[in-house]
Amino acid sequence: MASANQPEWLKFLDEDLRKKPLVPTEALTNALRNMPAEHRDRPGLQATLDRMLRMREKDDGSVRVMQAGGVFKLKGLEENHDLNGVTVTLQAWMQAKQRWSCVTSCGRLIHARPKNLAPA
Repeated sequence: MASANQPEWLKFLDEDLRKKPLVPTEALTNALRNMPAEHRDRPGLQATLDRMLRMREKDDGSVRVMQAGGVFKLKGLEENHDLNGVTVTLQAWMQAKQRWSCVTSCGRLIHARPKNLAPA
């Protein structure tokens, strides 16, 4: 059950998923599957999940999803253009900033928008 400090949608997670570290895309997908269609939080959760998912077809036709541990390359950065092409590992989704916390291949911590991440 969600506590006062946790969002209500967490109560819709499967029991076994609650016992392990949450992967944002996995948790939201699970909650949406279990949540009633008319629930007031559903549109916002779906919008958040849609932003987090990087629907990009790979050569084999499968879809790549952004999740913690994923490896991507930075692209389209304007202020830190020297980082374009650098490989990063996704650490955690920062909901408030709508960015991924990432660690570059040289150990630098950065926060990147999903649109600035491309499959490595």
